[in-house]
Amino acid sequence: MTMSFNPFVLFQYKMFEGFEKKGQVYFVQQTFERARDHFSGAAGYYLLTHYEHLSHAQTHQSAVRNDPSSKLYHLYNEDDKQMLKELLAPSSNNSVYAALIADPRWDEKAKQLFKPAIQKWVQINTNWNMSRESVLPVKFDMIFGELFIYLKWGKEEKRIKLVEMEKMNA
Repeated sequence: MTMSFNPFVLFQYKMFEGFEKKGQVYFVQQTFERARDHFSGAAGYYLLTHYEHLSHAQTHQSAVRNDPSSKLYHLYNEDDKQMLKELLAPSSNNSVYAALIADPRWDEKAKQLFKPAIQKWVQINTNWNMSRESVLPVKFDMIFGELFIYLKWGKEEKRIKLVEMEKMNA
């Protein structure tokens, strides 16, 4: 079993107030397998991603349209607000995460955690001639709820799903 790296924070209903103050009133829900804990007994694992603009939220939802759990919520819609309350209620037994990262050093920790997998991936999948002293720029990003690693060497750049690196780390 491959262990998933999850830098995201558990969503709490009180967070909506802060999002609303920033004008981020649209939320996309999707299944979040990265958070699955086979021992927790949670009913579902979800990620809520916040947006200020409806069009951005719609683009995200369109990207995850095959996910049966995907939903688009608007904080000013009372039905949506009620569904979010139910989703986040302790009695729902769901694990819901916000697309927020609390640890400001999470990317440094991830670089260390995935360093062997990154080296292995580069050896197998590129023809980059790197010495042992070479420093490979590594960046992380999230696109529609999926974590990616960006590697750049010279003019070449590679984007790899973090889940692929996790498989190499196994």
